[in-house]
Amino acid sequence: LLLDEIGKKNISAKTLSSMYLEFIIETTVLNDGMLDLLKDLKSKAKLSIITNGFHETQIRKLEKVKILNYFSYIFSSDKYGYSKPNPKLFQTALNKHQHTNKDSVLIVGDSISADIKGGKIFGIDTCWYNKKNDTNVSEIIPTYNINSVQEIYQFL
Repeated sequence: LLLDEIGKKNISAKTLSSMYLEFIIETTVLNDGMLDLLKDLKSKAKLSIITNGFHETQIRKLEKVKILNYFSYIFSSDKYGYSKPNPKLFQTALNKHQHTNKDSVLIVGDSISADIKGGKIFGIDTCWYNKKNDTNVSEIIPTYNINSVQEIYQFL
């Protein structure tokens, strides 16, 4: 019915999916303070993204907001064959960075069920980026909670 209303009643699922992904890319914006934070972080550490999103879509989103060059690697579930919270994706990231000390790694993510749960299963400190100040109703407890990107500076 919705497709009828927007004049797209004979659209295929594949075309609709492509339109949705393009919409996601085009509407990507940076959170306030993110660019400055990435500049500071890149001078102090290697940064990577671990995502359950499609690899090509994530790359295009990062290119759109001009921050792709701040990340050493992008680990996407479709490229590696497993999704967060599976700890294999986190282990893959550590291996690629040739990093063995989990104590010096912090997972920052906005999903309790994927980012925080995955980090906890893997044994890495986690930081829940809770921009909307939601209540955590799960049994998964992050190591840290923040509501703005500026709060990440306390961990540097």
